[in-house]
Amino acid sequence: MNGGDTLTHINRLLTVPDCLFYDTLMHKTDLVKHLAKKNRRSQEHYQTALNEILAGIQEQLSQGKAVVLTGFGTFYTRHRKGGKGMNFKTRKRMEYQAVRQAAFKVGTLLKQAVRRKKITPPKPRRSFLSRVTGK
Repeated sequence: MNGGDTLTHINRLLTVPDCLFYDTLMHKTDLVKHLAKKNRRSQEHYQTALNEILAGIQEQLSQGKAVVLTGFGTFYTRHRKGGKGMNFKTRKRMEYQAVRQAAFKVGTLLKQAVRRKKITPPKPRRSFLSRVTGK
């Protein structure tokens, strides 16, 4: 790799993905406000309903059961086996335990809804290195 390739590679690594910016995210409170405005009911009503739905999903997953929302997707648990790794800060070898993780598989209706949307490329963002060096 020559110097230009290295700089390009570093720029690519330091560029922040678009999904990390708040203008492209919908948080739980935003969803509650959207539902309340669309259906002309109180935000407290939808806040309670959403909390109950999420608590129900969490309870089923903690018991190891899958939750299927037809068309939307399936919440389920999977096991990640333990193994050996390295703490890169201290450079010490370490072992990590096996854990049960929550996972989500996208349903067909959600896939189709996302794919139908016209894809517009995001605005190019300048990387940290290019802002510092001015290139």
